[in-house]
Amino acid sequence: KKITPSMSQAQQLEKIQRIHNQEKKIVKFKALVDECVRAIPSNNEDSLSEIVKFVVESVGESEFPVSSSVITYIGQEISKLSNEILLDMCQSFIQILRPKEMFYSEQIMTISKILSEVHQADSDFRSAGQILTQVNLDEQRFLSSAVKCEWWVTTAELFLASNDSVTASTHIKKCHHEIHKVPQSKECQHIHIRYKNAYARVLDNERRFLDAAIRYIEVSQLDWSELVSEADLIHSLENAATCAILAQAGPPRARVLGMIYRDERSSQLSNYRFLEKMFKEHIIRGPEVDKFDSILQPHQQAELTGGLTVLQKAVNEHNMLAASKVYNNIKFCELGQLLGVSKDDAEQIAARMIQEKRMKGNIDQIDEIMEFENTSAEPLLNWDRQIDEICRGVNDVLERISQIGPEYEY
Repeated sequence: KKITPSMSQAQQLEKIQRIHNQEKKIVKFKALVDECVRAIPSNNEDSLSEIVKFVVESVGESEFPVSSSVITYIGQEISKLSNEILLDMCQSFIQILRPKEMFYSEQIMTISKILSEVHQADSDFRSAGQILTQVNLDEQRFLSSAVKCEWWVTTAELFLASNDSVTASTHIKKCHHEIHKVPQSKECQHIHIRYKNAYARVLDNERRFLDAAIRYIEVSQLDWSELVSEADLIHSLENAATCAILAQAGPPRARVLGMIYRDERSSQLSNYRFLEKMFKEHIIRGPEVDKFDSILQPHQQAELTGGLTVLQKAVNEHNMLAASKVYNNIKFCELGQLLGVSKDDAEQIAARMIQEKRMKGNIDQIDEIMEFENTSAEPLLNWDRQIDEICRGVNDVLERISQIGPEYEY
């Protein structure tokens, strides 16, 4: 909006500008800023925008130490003001500074962060995230990797809070290529924790459930008790269990289910009974499915092509594998009754799983019989006993590969 400066302030600004000593000039400008901040809200808050406009246009790059110091100071002092005042004020500041972003990028970041926090206080997470996306970090080489990654993670978290996983994914991927440069120091641990958790949530929202489960397991095993509570770690393990349950049935999911089930904390999970049935390859019935469905998040209840939900598809495939452990062969009409689907649907599920090499067997379409090819269970059991010892190390190796060669996409 149009700024109408009072003559007295305009005269003060011109008087300060005539001071030749830069240190004295900075002191005078700061004193005028203090006077304006104290006078708000009884005085017109546009007085601060007037100072910013004058400093950018009249002091500018010719006396950059002065202009940058004054605008930085204003960014610090406005934090004392109410959110109602800050909303319009920060927008005005950014509008004035944006054409000179090359010189005032750091100050724009500070003011954008304040404006984002104003929107967060109103639970307007989408607007809060959009403010942060308008700051281009890629061209700001003076910023550390820690600052960049924290900015991108915050942006991703805000878009996740507004149920926009697509935009969140864009920013978590930017962080993915930079996070290996962030030190594993105590000061930066919170960035790594937030990145790992946001990464898992993005995968979860993208319905890449097996990948999400592995990442949630990694978060649940963090040994940074000063920053992450035991309740949060258990919540991550619970998220891992939910994602593993929703993942495609087959050996990879079975191994992840085993890692979660054998975790000594798993009995504390609200979804433990469902997890246990999945791990032990028991048939899961309709009422149990309905009960588990009631605790899922909206994106986990999505309807897939063909009309099934993610959970219904996962349970149908699980029950098919469970049936393969009990029967050598079975008619499709009986298999359909066992799975709670039609005989044609049972045949389609079996055909798809065989084609994708997630189950071994043969379909006799003439006699409408499913013949399961059972393999010896003992080698798989032995492997499962060792796998969770290995997988923890594998996660560390994968992280190390990402650090050495960030071009390897997740």
